[in-house]
Amino acid sequence: MALFYNLPVYKASYGLTQRIFLEVENFSREYKYTTGQEMKNQTMELIKNIYRANREIGNIYLDGFDHFVREDLKMKFYGRYVDDMVFVHIDKEFLQAVTAKIKAHLQTELKLTLHPKKIYLQPSQYGVGFLGVFIKPRRTYINKRTKQNFFQKIKQENELLVGGKVFSQTEEKKMRAWLNSYLGIMSHYDTFKLRKKLVGFLNLNFLKFFSFCENFEKAILVA
Repeated sequence: MALFYNLPVYKASYGLTQRIFLEVENFSREYKYTTGQEMKNQTMELIKNIYRANREIGNIYLDGFDHFVREDLKMKFYGRYVDDMVFVHIDKEFLQAVTAKIKAHLQTELKLTLHPKKIYLQPSQYGVGFLGVFIKPRRTYINKRTKQNFFQKIKQENELLVGGKVFSQTEEKKMRAWLNSYLGIMSHYDTFKLRKKLVGFLNLNFLKFFSFCENFEKAILVA
């Protein structure tokens, strides 16, 4: 089901973001890490704002659907965040029947469709990806995509530091925000060694701006 990926404004903004990222790569070093980086940041902020707005609308829009799943379908183990959903049941045939009912309900009541390539039905021991983690019986892992995104963000910021960029206080706070966003998510799971390893990839110049808690759950701005 897509609440924002198919919106014209999202598609146009995403296309613009891709174009800007490609064009910035051709900028001279003088502008690549200043004006170019600011252009990239602004387009990414636009994408985030579209997502945030749609997230709030989506939660209101799908409130009735939540009641349908829990009360009409009697689905006890169900989770949803915006348009990502997970259903758990001991009976495979029950889940297959529920999927058909959900498709019909979304189409009839909300004029929405489930993405045919994003419906997965599999035994619980194989696990399922949900909200940046991989859930298996008795254990939850950070998924590869989250780790890769964190590493790519570190790599991007390291390039700025090597390029000699001077950060404003606002930019330092933004850096702290994304660092703590990733570290905060990861701290809920058994990831101490991974957090320590990823933080170790940060350019040493980061220590001019930040220190880290002993357990690497939080970045702190240096006064």
